[in-house]
Amino acid sequence: MFQSYNLIPHQTVLQNVELALTLSGVSKTERKARAKKALEEVGLGDQLRKKPSEMSGGQMQRVAIARALVNNPDIILADEPTGAGHRNQRSGHGNPQGDRKGTPDYHGDP
Repeated sequence: MFQSYNLIPHQTVLQNVELALTLSGVSKTERKARAKKALEEVGLGDQLRKKPSEMSGGQMQRVAIARALVNNPDIILADEPTGAGHRNQRSGHGNPQGDRKGTPDYHGDP
């Protein structure tokens, strides 16, 4: 994950997360379902149709986190991964999703 979120400005939040799955060859139906689930898990399930320019820095960061998580990677390396996140959504350690089994830990500055 990068410090700049690398979101595509003319695409919706859902499309930005789906992009990671498109590049992996996942079918359209599964892509949409997995992207929605990842966005719900980072608290953006009600923001699917917004464009990045309509979101706060913390929300854009969560879109980038959802995009990173949607392919179920073993590990995510991030530089200051929660810097723009809302204080209540930060933890001083590990997993941005709590203890969800099968979700990778991210490693970076809390």
